[in-house]
Amino acid sequence: MSVGYGVGGGVGIGKESTPGTAVAPSLWLPFSSESIAVQRQVGEDSTIYGDRSIKVRNYGMINGQGNFDLAVDGSTIGLPLALWNGNAQGAYTRAAVAGYLTAAASATPSVGGTLAEGVYRYRVASVWKTPSGALYYLPQNAEVTATTTSENKKVGLSWSAPEGVIPSGFTAAGYLVFRSEVDGASNTTLAIAYVAEGTSYDDDGSKAQVASAAPYTAAIQQHSFVKSFVPGSNPLPSFTTTLVKDNDKSERFPLCRMNEWSLTLGDGNSPVTASFGIMGARKPTLVTNPSISHTVLRKFMGWASEVNIDGEWEPLAEGFSLQCSNNTALVPGFRNKNDYRDVGYGSRTITGTLNRGFEDHKFWSKMVNGCTFDLRAFLTGQHLVEGCWALIDGMEMYAFPYCMLVDVFECSVTGAGASVGGPDRLVEAVAFGAGTSVSAGTDMKISLFNVTASDYV
Repeated sequence: MSVGYGVGGGVGIGKESTPGTAVAPSLWLPFSSESIAVQRQVGEDSTIYGDRSIKVRNYGMINGQGNFDLAVDGSTIGLPLALWNGNAQGAYTRAAVAGYLTAAASATPSVGGTLAEGVYRYRVASVWKTPSGALYYLPQNAEVTATTTSENKKVGLSWSAPEGVIPSGFTAAGYLVFRSEVDGASNTTLAIAYVAEGTSYDDDGSKAQVASAAPYTAAIQQHSFVKSFVPGSNPLPSFTTTLVKDNDKSERFPLCRMNEWSLTLGDGNSPVTASFGIMGARKPTLVTNPSISHTVLRKFMGWASEVNIDGEWEPLAEGFSLQCSNNTALVPGFRNKNDYRDVGYGSRTITGTLNRGFEDHKFWSKMVNGCTFDLRAFLTGQHLVEGCWALIDGMEMYAFPYCMLVDVFECSVTGAGASVGGPDRLVEAVAFGAGTSVSAGTDMKISLFNVTASDYV
C-alpha cells in the first residue's frame, strides 16, 4: 500500500547527454524541502452558448518548475552549482590542490637529547591560515625514519618548502611535526611540535605526543566556478530531475535548466542553506521508484564561517545572503506537443545582503560616495578526517575541512545604515549588487574544496 510521507522523499538530478532525453539521477540531494510541480494552464472557453455555465475548459501547455532547499555540506552542492553556473568554455575547472608538503623530510640523529634508543618515524604537514586566524593542517608528507643510539638521542629534521601556489583565501602559517613511539609501526605518528617559521626542527624528546593529532591522507580537489559565455550556444546544461514521493511512482522531469540559486548564512547555530530553482520544458513522466543513496556529511555551520571585505576579515558581520539568477524563460514552439521546446537564458544577476553591527558608517559612506567593494564568504564544514586536531603551544588546528569560498566582485551598495526603533542594538542590512571585475574577469567566483576527483560538468 502506498504511503506518501515526506520522510521517504527524494530529489535526484542527472546531467543529460542529449537535451530532453531523460536520465536517471547521478546524485541524490540531501534536501530539506522541495516545491517542484507540474504546471499547466487551463483556460475557460470564451464561446457564448446562451447559457450561464462553462461548457468546457481547454488544456494548455505543460512544464515543471519549483525549488529544492538544502543545508550545504561541501560535496553535494557541487553539481547543482555547476548546472547553475553553466558549462561554457572556462566556466568550470577542477585541479588537485597544491602548495603543501609531499616529499619526505630528512631525519638525522645527533648527540644529545632524551629520546629512547630505537627507530622513530616522522612526518611533517603544512599549516594554512585564514584571515580570521583559523589554522588547518594539510595531508602529511611521506614518512621518514631515524634510529637513535646511546650517544645520539636527538633527531634533526629538515624539509623543503612546498612547491605550488596556495589557493586564494589561505596563507602559509608553518608546519606541524609528527613522531611515532620508539619502534612504532608505520602510520602511527602523532603531532609533537608546531614550527611557525623555518623548515627544520630538532626533536630532543622533550615534546610529548598529542593523542588526537594524527596525520591523514587526502587528495584535495578545488572546483572553481566563474562567469563564462560563448555566443551561439545555451550556457546552461540540461538535466533531469527525479522526485520520489514515497508512494506508487516517482515523477521525472526532463530538459530542466537551473534558473536561480541562493545562499544564506544566518544564525551561528544554524547550518548554511542553499536553494535552487529549476525550470523544466518537457512533459514529465511517472517512473518506477528508484533506490535512494546518500553520502552523509556534517553541514557548514554559521559559526564556522567568516566574511572578508576587500581582503580583510570583517568581524562585525552577522549574516549574509546571496541571490543569483539566470533569468530563464520557457521557449515555445508548435511541435504538435503539449510541452515546450526548451528553456532559454537571460542576463545573469547577482545581488545580496550583508548583515553587520552598525558600529561605523563604512558602507553608508561607500554608498554616498559611489564606491564598490569585493566580498568573500568563507564557509567550512566537516574536516576531511574527523577527530584529527591539535592543541600545541596554545594554538588550535584541525585537519583541512570541506569548505567553500564565494567571491563577489565590484559590489555597489544599494542600501546601508539602520534606523532606531527602540533601545536594542543596531544592525544594518547592507544591500548590494555585483558587477564584473576587470582583473578577475567575472562577477562571482566560487571555489569548492572537497575530495571529489571527477568533473561536475
